[in-house]
Amino acid sequence: MTHTLDLNNQTRSLTDMMALVHGTAPLPGFGAQPSTTAARVSSSAAGPATNGKKPRAKKNSNNSLPKNKDAMKHITTVDGKDGNVSYRVQIRRQKDGKATSICETFPDYNSAKTWRDDQLTTISAKGLSVPKSRIKTVSAVIQYRKDKHNKEVERTTTQVLNFLQAHPFGQTPVRDLTEEKLIEFAEGLIATGMRPQTAATYMTILAYTLKWARRRKVAVPPNVVEEAMQQLWEDEVLERSVERERVADRSELDKIFALRVANKRQKLPLVTITIFALFSTRRLGEICRLRWDDLNVADSMILVRKMKHPRKKKRYDRWVKLTPEALAIIQAMPRVSEFIFPYNPRSLGTAFRRHCKTAEIEDLHFHDLRHSGITRLFELGETAPFVMLYSGHKKSDTLDRYTHVEKRQDRFSDWEWLAKVLAACVAGSPI
Repeated sequence: MTHTLDLNNQTRSLTDMMALVHGTAPLPGFGAQPSTTAARVSSSAAGPATNGKKPRAKKNSNNSLPKNKDAMKHITTVDGKDGNVSYRVQIRRQKDGKATSICETFPDYNSAKTWRDDQLTTISAKGLSVPKSRIKTVSAVIQYRKDKHNKEVERTTTQVLNFLQAHPFGQTPVRDLTEEKLIEFAEGLIATGMRPQTAATYMTILAYTLKWARRRKVAVPPNVVEEAMQQLWEDEVLERSVERERVADRSELDKIFALRVANKRQKLPLVTITIFALFSTRRLGEICRLRWDDLNVADSMILVRKMKHPRKKKRYDRWVKLTPEALAIIQAMPRVSEFIFPYNPRSLGTAFRRHCKTAEIEDLHFHDLRHSGITRLFELGETAPFVMLYSGHKKSDTLDRYTHVEKRQDRFSDWEWLAKVLAACVAGSPI
């Protein structure tokens, strides 16, 4: 069964408006071998002599040495200046006719053993792979990802990586990372006033970056990242974002648009972009990537490039349907670029926030327009499979949050701002 918007009266009014405008109807370490003179390093980790005797080294909690000699193969203990014992793993092999070794030090035996076993397994299968010895700090790991990551990194991720790289925590040696240090860092972020949901984003990006680097042989201790994140979630230090239910009210948008028109210095077509976002259910970045060559007027469809997945990092291109109002705006836009809306999304977002503040409208985000547009379609009595054609969702269960929406009359019917936008666009001066 073919679905169409049950907006016959609106479609006719759109045609009438376009006729008035046109006159017709258009529509991602080497360690040196311990010196034999370094008396503080030994397989039994002895401390300084006292009364002619060598006292037993202070052991870290839960780190008693195993009696099995094979369990300590390639592992020696190091007595630190603070009295704690660390565990150094050194594996020697011949590589290209030369003696080569890999060496890393860990704060506990289990991490050292895990890293040793992983390295021996890898060496057995692929030969000795020397770690990236130059990548010694968290900040260096982040730079490594920036330099080597082939895929496009999202703006939010880039901002978080820049913050982490400049933060004092960025100078932490990666081989010294522990669960405690990662948890302390997360708690420190929240102590500065950062919301738990925002801290969750920062820690998730940091964890992904560290694991990404470890897979590329950077000496990130095994398991510490995973264990720290699990504890942060279990202890509810971090929280997941709650889906917003904010819907834009017609009277609120009227105030914003009036301010925009009165602001003669504002050149961005904020009214046009806002109304198009509402009727097309498109995100701001998607709007500014729409191309004339991707428009199919006959079928009222357009190809949305790099559409964002709600839960995955991967983006995809998808054909979506256009409501009559959205198609009318596109057809009225002056064709001055390969892009239908050739504007900077960041500038538009800033302008929207500024006008909301001036109009004293609280807690309204530009992304709420997408939610408002989808809500409108459900209010018109449309079903989830039909709405998906317009919203671009791949699975109908993503729209379950709209099941409570009751059918009602179109709250944006006979909206004078739509007619004003169409007339201004045709005149070559979008508002």
